[in-house]
Amino acid sequence: MHDNYFYPNENENFTFLRVPKSLFEAEKYKRLSGDCVLLYSLMLDRVGLSRQNNWIDEQGRVYIYFTINEIMTTFKYAREKAVSLLSVLCEFGLAEKKRQGLGKPNIIYLKKFDV
Repeated sequence: MHDNYFYPNENENFTFLRVPKSLFEAEKYKRLSGDCVLLYSLMLDRVGLSRQNNWIDEQGRVYIYFTINEIMTTFKYAREKAVSLLSVLCEFGLAEKKRQGLGKPNIIYLKKFDV
């Protein structure tokens, strides 16, 4: 019999995101929306992939790609809202965008949060 309940000793085959609790708890980040925290967590996940792909700039900093279109698709938001989410992360010092030029996606440096 198949049902959708969890049972002890089941091998869970899920992919999980790491969500820094500090982004919910620290006074400095109290104004961050849950969507911003989730976007940061998704970007944090990509930092690990970027390391594996050796996406490291000339200064030794890891960078990621996470386009506005990807944010729109992931969160099911219009362009304006997707741009706003990324802008808020930049305003809080949690991300930095670097333009690459025509037709190329922005490089994003995800920054460490401090508490």
